[in-house]
Amino acid sequence: MLRDNLTHLADVEDDDENDKLTVKMYRDVEKIRFKDLFYRRLVMCKKRQELIVWLVDEIESIFGTPMVLQMLVMAWIICMTIYKIAAINILSVECLAMVVYLNCVLFQLFIYCYFGTQLKYESEYVNQSIYECDWPAVSPRLRRPLLIMMERCYRPIAPCIAYVVPMSLDTFISVVKFSYSLYTFLDRK
Repeated sequence: MLRDNLTHLADVEDDDENDKLTVKMYRDVEKIRFKDLFYRRLVMCKKRQELIVWLVDEIESIFGTPMVLQMLVMAWIICMTIYKIAAINILSVECLAMVVYLNCVLFQLFIYCYFGTQLKYESEYVNQSIYECDWPAVSPRLRRPLLIMMERCYRPIAPCIAYVVPMSLDTFISVVKFSYSLYTFLDRK
């Protein structure tokens, strides 16, 4: 949503007042109405981006340490569930229950990692969205805030677990691989 708003920052239509600016007013960068509209939209996008950064920081500070513990426990649960599945009859109801449980645990871990990856992916293209707005049509005075926002959005927002491990699909794969390594270690007799 932020990317779309930034891409259409310099569009002619004023959504707030149901007022349409004429093409002449749009191209005439000295018109006060266009400058006010453009600046108001830019401030709204800046506040939205700051809110997203604040929210990610807040979530990291609250859930950072517990997520490390949860990842380790999930790796252990996945390992033990696979170990139990390997030891019982494949055609039993207990095996089916264990497979369903394993899928639930994997899905829970996948959700965290998937949305962390999506947030990082979307935030990587905020600069591109700013560049795609019709910035040559605005005055240099209005370009300065755009450049400042581009610099602020240069680094993608990547939620981390305990400020170290990125919450991404690569982390999901690493946890599953670690679980399998634990299983192979336990399976040796």
